[in-house]
Amino acid sequence: QRSSDLIATLKSSLEDSAHQKQLLEEEIMSVREKSEAEIVILSCAKDEMDGLLEKNKSVMQQMELNIKSKDKELDKAQHTLQESMKRSNEFSEEIHNLMQ
Repeated sequence: QRSSDLIATLKSSLEDSAHQKQLLEEEIMSVREKSEAEIVILSCAKDEMDGLLEKNKSVMQQMELNIKSKDKELDKAQHTLQESMKRSNEFSEEIHNLMQ
């Protein structure tokens, strides 16, 4: 009787352990699946960020080219203005000299 009770207790304990092991394995699989899904999501987010960075880099380069182009235009305009002022001063001197 005693040994059959002990065997029944051990068998019950073994079944409980097997059930707990199964629950733990299911939990591990669930956590693993969630982790894999999060990795995929993070990977997609990283790819999107990389794309945005490349786009921003391209926009910055275009802006730099536009600024350089505008600087050249301003330099040209400033040179033209200086030439114009120089000629204006020369004409003023000629007019002044002619009036004397």
